[in-house]
Amino acid sequence: IVSVDPVAGGSIHTALRLEDAGGARFFAKLAPAAQAPMFVAEADGLAAGGRFPEAAHALLLLAIADVRSFRGEPLPPNLTSREIASRPGIPREAAAALDALVRAVEVVLFGGHPADRPLFDACRERYLALHGALARRAA
Repeated sequence: IVSVDPVAGGSIHTALRLEDAGGARFFAKLAPAAQAPMFVAEADGLAAGGRFPEAAHALLLLAIADVRSFRGEPLPPNLTSREIASRPGIPREAAAALDALVRAVEVVLFGGHPADRPLFDACRERYLALHGALARRAA
């Protein structure tokens, strides 16, 4: 990481924009209170630019962050996404959405399958289902 800048304004004051030596930019959610729509919008922006693999992966990373926040306790850093989806304490609907999201991203990142708009849209729906299930359970 060669650059870290706070993202300011509105509901996104709890985030950082990170840039690595290669120029790639990432957003880090710092607090559970940060608004998920900002991060979904970031994934939408990647997809609008045709960067479907990165957009789907961003949604997966956001989903994992949401699960960690929901659980209220740290998860071991060496867990895979599949292992996180199968951990106890995650609502069934959220776990199913996370598992489907993990499988979709895996076939792109590790299976060499092309990513396109329909795949991204399905990943986005899965993320929103997970987020909604966690929010309902937390309420």
